[in-house]
Amino acid sequence: RVVQRSLLGRIYSLVYGRRSGVLIALSIPAFLAFLVIAWDRLVGIAPDERKEIAVLKATGWSTRDVLLAKGLESALLSTVATASGLTLSYVWVFVFGAAGLRPALGGFSIVTPTAPLTPAIDASLLLTLFLSIVGPFIALSLVPAWRAASIDPVDAMKST
Repeated sequence: RVVQRSLLGRIYSLVYGRRSGVLIALSIPAFLAFLVIAWDRLVGIAPDERKEIAVLKATGWSTRDVLLAKGLESALLSTVATASGLTLSYVWVFVFGAAGLRPALGGFSIVTPTAPLTPAIDASLLLTLFLSIVGPFIALSLVPAWRAASIDPVDAMKST
């Protein structure tokens, strides 16, 4: 079957225009999950963590030391989570060929050519993605840690 280039271009613009909305709709739950985790980190700190911070303060740690320890803990946790997420997404897209997503975006027509996905990793893109995930997580975890570290250790242990 012969297809003109202009017709193929029009078909692709129509298909990808509609399907990009599907992709955005599918990414909204992931964004909402990120917001829920951020809200959870910002709103409060668990009683066990509050007691842990009170014990650290009672043994001579300064507020700065506690914030540094909580910042490093959050940095390590978010770095491991981000790196594993990026690694799994790389494997899913470039090793498994984005199974499940590629047919939804590419269409189910015979006209769709099979083009291999080639990895193109840009260091600035990875750094931007990494900092946009890790930075807010660290910042949001320092606020409740600072609140818990600024309370008198005896009062904090009595309230838990």
